[in-house]
Amino acid sequence: MNKEMAESAVLSRENEKAQIEKDEIEIESRKTLLITVPLQDAIFNSANFSSIATDEKGVIQIFNVGAERMLGYTAAEVTNKITPADISDPQEV
Repeated sequence: MNKEMAESAVLSRENEKAQIEKDEIEIESRKTLLITVPLQDAIFNSANFSSIATDEKGVIQIFNVGAERMLGYTAAEVTNKITPADISDPQEV
């Protein structure tokens, strides 16, 4: 019985250590995202080009500053609301 309790205690400590390591990795990943995402956004929105991305249904999900300047719509006006076809001139396509 004592051997089983000792083995159980060892296993419990190992599980705790594994969970702590997993939590530490998660924390580091989140820290990296907190740094990376704003940097990517800054680069993306400082670019001198238009970038529009859609989801699988064709609805605009990304509309950068270049697209705003070029097309005259704000990201808030188009994101999650319309497709590129809604703001395209059929004669230009």
